[in-house]
Amino acid sequence: MTASTLFWQLAAELQAENPAVVEGTIMKVRCLRVGTEFVALVDYKDAWTS
Repeated sequence: MTASTLFWQLAAELQAENPAVVEGTIMKVRCLRVGTEFVALVDYKDAWTS
């Protein structure tokens, strides 16, 4: 399992528990946000390969 796969599996669990956690983008890469605030991003290099 890649870091990106694990990250998005865990992100899905967070999103299911809290609707304020949403997917967004930063520098054209997927990330997690709460409202307009940045929360997390998969390793930047790995994010481009997923």
